[in-house]
Amino acid sequence: MAFEKGRRAAERANAKARTAQRNASETEPVAVTEATPEKAVTLSFAQLKELMGANKGTEAISPTEVADIAAQAAAKARRPENNPGPLVSDFNPDGERDHPRPQLRATMYFGSSPIGSPQDNAQLTKGEIEALNAVTPGYYNITKMDGSKAVVEVRGQVNANRKLERMWFLLPEGDEDKNLYPPLVSFAQQCVDTHRVDPVTV
Repeated sequence: MAFEKGRRAAERANAKARTAQRNASETEPVAVTEATPEKAVTLSFAQLKELMGANKGTEAISPTEVADIAAQAAAKARRPENNPGPLVSDFNPDGERDHPRPQLRATMYFGSSPIGSPQDNAQLTKGEIEALNAVTPGYYNITKMDGSKAVVEVRGQVNANRKLERMWFLLPEGDEDKNLYPPLVSFAQQCVDTHRVDPVTV
């Protein structure tokens, strides 16, 4: 009798162990390998069963297609629907997400009107930012679109660390032909050493 009780107890223990093992196997992730080498998608046992259960119709799909579907589902789970798009604009046709523009090295003004800042360059193209970043404070002889000349001051302000913080492009006082100045890239490209002048001798 004692032996019989012991045998039944052992059977119950073995049955519990098998049940626990089955439950664990249904929750453990199962790796499904895509057709592309070295890429694996992880699905739970329940997800895999559901996916395979859909493959019982008259137009059954191949294991490779199953893997592709699983890969797409996993990629979608890793990439939320609100993932930003390429952020294409007139100022960055290549898209800000994959081809971000550089930052302005200082906050810049054309007279008193803001051009942009290191935190805000949304209204500038990559070419404009690069041309502006190459400018240093000084006086420059600018050729207008009608061929006339004007001396423009580029005034800078540095912070406590002697780093350029703000920069102003200042046109001559009384200049009424502001519309004759070249576009921003061409304007900034003339504010270089080859166009630098001494305001005292001009």
